[in-house]
Amino acid sequence: MKRCLLSLLIMTLGYVTAVAQTKQGKWSAGLQVDPFSLSRKSFPKELFTRTTPTISYFLGRHFEAGLGMPITYAKDEVMLNKQLAYRRTLSSIGFSPFMRIYFGPGKFQPYVGFSYAYAASRHRSQYGEVDTLPPARKGHANVWRGSLGFNYFIKPNIGINVGVNRNWSKFKTDMDQWPFYFWYQENKTTFTLGVQLLFGGKAKVEN
Repeated sequence: MKRCLLSLLIMTLGYVTAVAQTKQGKWSAGLQVDPFSLSRKSFPKELFTRTTPTISYFLGRHFEAGLGMPITYAKDEVMLNKQLAYRRTLSSIGFSPFMRIYFGPGKFQPYVGFSYAYAASRHRSQYGEVDTLPPARKGHANVWRGSLGFNYFIKPNIGINVGVNRNWSKFKTDMDQWPFYFWYQENKTTFTLGVQLLFGGKAKVEN
């Protein structure tokens, strides 16, 4: 998976070098929200939200690079006979360098994107109904993401974007007796809604 993303990144940078050398200098501030997800897990109840404020810079006409701060909350539940059998919660906050390539002129601009995120996380597992919640375990997460979507500029400096993302995640969580820990891995498809504000340079959308 990592080799595949690296190969796509190299090809994308080659494209950028060839065609994206004009209209540099725009900055962008944005907010991305992943309101729901799809996965193949067996949990009948699953909640996943990810909110990411971003700041970025257009290095070329169609090439954007930036940094995000993903804030994630996830909860899975299994119910048996209307009673809680298992609940898992995860919260995390981190940093995420990313890049996007936009295609075509005009207000409607499709894009392809790549990002990596490292986040500090807190994980809690609960078995059955309990009076006192079990302690949260500290850990961290590595997330690689590939994205496809489009950005629609309702004004020259305001864009609304919609995207679909494939996430490859790997989590490390500490156990009670350090240095014991466990790894687990998840692959998840999420959908993104966001807003993007352009400033500096010439915030002009070509027709």
